[in-house]
Amino acid sequence: MTGFYIDESHLEQLSPGARRELLDLFFDEVSELREKFKDVGWDPEANVSYPLSHEEAISLIRTLNDRGRKILRVFARNFDGEVGHGELAALLEAGEGKSYDDLGEEMSKITKRARGIVQNSHAWLFNWRSKDWVWDDVNQTYTAGSFYISGPSMVALREALGVRAEDAES
Repeated sequence: MTGFYIDESHLEQLSPGARRELLDLFFDEVSELREKFKDVGWDPEANVSYPLSHEEAISLIRTLNDRGRKILRVFARNFDGEVGHGELAALLEAGEGKSYDDLGEEMSKITKRARGIVQNSHAWLFNWRSKDWVWDDVNQTYTAGSFYISGPSMVALREALGVRAEDAES
């Protein structure tokens, strides 16, 4: 019989999705490791961002174009300890967009990349409160509002982007 050995350092080298898959295959044999690498529970109905790990945040940042990284940096710099805020005007400027639709396209790209990295087709980072948005009937677009990224994702993204507390704008 041939065997193989997998320790924590091997698991740390795997992508989060591959790590979950391997741990599921060897559930009984790796129960202690399974607890250590347990995924944070996330409910898509809870209005909180998917909880990116530090490794997932780094992977996301590496796969984004410059506009995507600049958009996430707006949230990272406007972090209040619980959520990172992004006002429409600041996000448009960072993403070099001219309209809400331009921003929406860039944010959709970020969301698709994040979903691929975490291997969860329901995951999202960006949240909003409808009451914060102003609609312009004449131009058929939003003229003001803000998005936010919450919880562990914001902490991981700040670290991945290299944003320190003293870099925050608030």
